[in-house]
Amino acid sequence: MKSKYIYIIILLFFLLIVGLMFFFAGRILVHREEFSRNKPTDIVILRGSLDDRTRGAYDLANSLEDYRIFVINSLCKTGKAYSTKLQEMGIPADKIIIIDGHAESTHDESTISKAYFDEHPTDRQLVVLTSKYHSRRAGWIFKNTYRKTNRDVYAYATPYGSFDGAHWYRYKWQVRVVFLEWLKIAHYIFREKWL
Repeated sequence: MKSKYIYIIILLFFLLIVGLMFFFAGRILVHREEFSRNKPTDIVILRGSLDDRTRGAYDLANSLEDYRIFVINSLCKTGKAYSTKLQEMGIPADKIIIIDGHAESTHDESTISKAYFDEHPTDRQLVVLTSKYHSRRAGWIFKNTYRKTNRDVYAYATPYGSFDGAHWYRYKWQVRVVFLEWLKIAHYIFREKWL
């Protein structure tokens, strides 16, 4: 009889954990770290939604005293598209730097940017700007890549975009995004810890 109650308690505990994970899965992905707006800042915009990320970069740049914006070229020359859009919004061309590289993943973007900054040393803080749902994983990847440097690295989710971390389960595309992001997080953790 006691074992029956133990199994029921374990099952209820398991269901509680799964329910909490389900409830918080989207919220945990959205990560916006606080950083000093008075320190010189390098903003790295990651590939993705051009409008959401450039609007976020524009707002962020206008809240900073001293900034530079970096975009990484991929095989489809996204750096030029970001640069053009930012200039149309009013960011001076001399504040935008396109880093050549062929990034196909967030990890590629972090290693390409680090290689650039290894060649052009600076002690400016680094802000990684990306979409809401991508911000947690991007922050982990960049912090891991830069861990042996003296740079402070911050993840910053653009406030733009339609992803809703609190109600992600209501929309089919957001369910897919949350599921894929958690798979990518698991892959990243597995690769970093065991490979």
